[in-house]
Amino acid sequence: MQSISRRSFLRGVAGVGAMAVVAACAAPATSPAASSAGAPSKAKISLRWDVSDATDVPVMMEMGKKAAAIFAEKFPNIEIVPEPPPPSDTAAQQILTQMIGGNAPDIIGYCCDVLPFWAQKKQLVDMTPFVDKDMTKEQIADYPKPHWDAFTNPHVGRYALPMYMGTIVLYYNKDLFDAKGVAYPDKTWTWALDGSGTYEDAARKLTDEAKKAWAASIGDGPDRLQQKIAGNGGHWVDPNDDTKSVFDQPAALDAIQWLWDRLWKDKSFINYNAMEKQGQAQLMSNGRIAMFESGDWNLSPMVKTSGGKYKWDVAELPKGPVQQNTLLTTDGWAIWKGSKGVQESWEFAKWLQSDEWNDLLISMGYLRPSRISLFDKWKSTVSKAVPELADKNLDAFNEAAKYGTTLELFQYNAEANEIIVAARDKAIRTGDPAVKDIFTEAAKKVNDAEVKAAQSADISNPVPCECKA
Repeated sequence: MQSISRRSFLRGVAGVGAMAVVAACAAPATSPAASSAGAPSKAKISLRWDVSDATDVPVMMEMGKKAAAIFAEKFPNIEIVPEPPPPSDTAAQQILTQMIGGNAPDIIGYCCDVLPFWAQKKQLVDMTPFVDKDMTKEQIADYPKPHWDAFTNPHVGRYALPMYMGTIVLYYNKDLFDAKGVAYPDKTWTWALDGSGTYEDAARKLTDEAKKAWAASIGDGPDRLQQKIAGNGGHWVDPNDDTKSVFDQPAALDAIQWLWDRLWKDKSFINYNAMEKQGQAQLMSNGRIAMFESGDWNLSPMVKTSGGKYKWDVAELPKGPVQQNTLLTTDGWAIWKGSKGVQESWEFAKWLQSDEWNDLLISMGYLRPSRISLFDKWKSTVSKAVPELADKNLDAFNEAAKYGTTLELFQYNAEANEIIVAARDKAIRTGDPAVKDIFTEAAKKVNDAEVKAAQSADISNPVPCECKA
């Protein structure tokens, strides 16, 4: 489903941060059409569309070709030309370079913190006036509010519309649970800061260190850490000031310590190096883990790797000490501000929210639309198309959407993320026991970095700068 490589890029967006100096010193892209709602031109126009790698790129291209043909019937003067995204490990930098050079796709599919970064550099159209003119309150209410709201911020406006939505749940190997006599996860499962939750209890029973078999794998990227921090009532970012970090507060530090304890104290969760560059579905197939936390994009890899060799299912994530929480992903469609047809690009971006496009998204890509009203269609379609999913608890994904949150972003997130990832690597991945001290110091560095970034680049009122070689 969702490309793991592209999503994993966001875990370490420091590479994008390196492009900030170039982008800040480039002249903002201009457009022959203002970023305000209006009627598309009647003249023939051809628009490039980066279809994204939300699922396998060849599948996305086939979906793109069908979509372009359907859209052309409605708008014969607008030709949509689908194109594959650049390789996922360099896509963000390549597309930003194209934007600065005046040769980027008109409509671009991407996710998470890269989209607001491009918007911060004045490279994306603010869709606010288009949404205000063309979308009703009823249409907007069809999206989970945190998911819809995630594509806008007060500094740059609405920089994207939703592409699809993933929610993190708990995958588990039923055969391994049966072999150890452990009850399957259900809504009663919890995790506790002192390790006394039903999640941790089951994990200890499912771990066999002598056989290098761990109970679980849970992601350690900032977004996955945020799941635990939020479950304990904490935040990465101050809700009232997106230039201030608050992950040095007890709620956040205790949640991070909880993960460290499972990795390095109980040793019931597999650590990064022990994964040996294998994906979670592959690790489960090899008997290395009994559970893993991931989204609906892992359904396809699970079907492929399990191959009927063992029984598996999904459940909602265990509830945290304060509340239940999971991650809502934020893949979206953006319009490049340098597009030769902003109005026409908006018509297509708006169409990408329609039933027609979402039918392709479901039937060909098995991706789950962002719109709440289409969940039952997604569930029915994938269950029929993939027999192995017919008996799976797919409702867990929909339930998770009711309480999930999206990735919290700092105003200058590339700078902050570089510091957070470095702290993660030192504490979580290498097992340094001074985990709380490491993240406390990282929080101070983030605050300093936000101040420096604000001083050098006011994103609301950009000013010229001199770039030294």
